[in-house]
Amino acid sequence: TAWTLRLDADEYLLPELIGEIRQRLSEMPADVNGVILKRRHILCGKCVRFGTYPVKILRLYRTGLGRYKDGMLMDEHLLVPGKKVMFDHDFVDHSLIPFEEWKEKHRGYARREAEMVLCGHVNRNKRTYYRFPPHLRAVAYFVIRYFVRGGFLNGIVGFKWDFYQGLWYRWTIDDMM
Repeated sequence: TAWTLRLDADEYLLPELIGEIRQRLSEMPADVNGVILKRRHILCGKCVRFGTYPVKILRLYRTGLGRYKDGMLMDEHLLVPGKKVMFDHDFVDHSLIPFEEWKEKHRGYARREAEMVLCGHVNRNKRTYYRFPPHLRAVAYFVIRYFVRGGFLNGIVGFKWDFYQGLWYRWTIDDMM
């Protein structure tokens, strides 16, 4: 096909995004090589609408033009040359595994991210974060997500999301470094 869409096994497109993809790709200018999509998260069956939403991520690109940065064990950063546009509708990251398995999966992610940081392979978006003192940066990140950006508006699932994905995960990385 002319375009490639990269999705994880626990991700899916919402009907509105499917319609937008069909319409907009058929009329996409030749100088546009990538499409940034908005990702929403569902944790424990509840949508996380505040705090971290939307996560804007390049996931749709002209076939043959996308590649991943070398040396990344996770936080794959898709590289696509040329112009990119952002679509309006969302796709969903919907974890269906039990929460204890979700935490174990994230312990593995933390190990990989700690290894990347120690080897100097930090995602461009995280370089500033890692300049701050260990553990303090994890607490600050949680406070920003949960209080400043409104994660508390998600109720208990918002606390769970920001605590575990924001504070606990980041703290775990710092403990491993």
